[in-house]
Amino acid sequence: MIRAQAWPPAIVYIRDPGDRRWAKQRGPFIAVPYAPSAAIMAHESHHVAQWWAITLAAGAALAALAVGVPAVPLAVVGVAPGVMGLCMLIPAFRFAAEARAYAAGARIAPELLDVYARALATGYDTGRSLDECRAAIIARL
Repeated sequence: MIRAQAWPPAIVYIRDPGDRRWAKQRGPFIAVPYAPSAAIMAHESHHVAQWWAITLAAGAALAALAVGVPAVPLAVVGVAPGVMGLCMLIPAFRFAAEARAYAAGARIAPELLDVYARALATGYDTGRSLDECRAAIIARL
């Protein structure tokens, strides 16, 4: 099933009941397990909000560059939607983005804080300890 989400603007694909894959976000698209929890939706929606913010900021900066530098074509603005993907390759940025998204989920389901901290410590190759990940999430609550 596919549905639109008003804020942040996103298209949400809800998988079939037997599909056990994790939730994920790519740009303004979210794929979630059947009957996702509010905490999962908050986490993935936060990533969509991050994508929109970075895309709009990158688009504005690239447009200003194109207007200010005659040799740069305005078409350069077309790369703005891919900037978040590039940013996620930077370990410190990815850690901060994930910690903020896990904090969004923890606001709704605080009992999952340790689960989120473990996921951040083990699932993203951050090189951070469980305690550092828990502290990073708590700092963003």
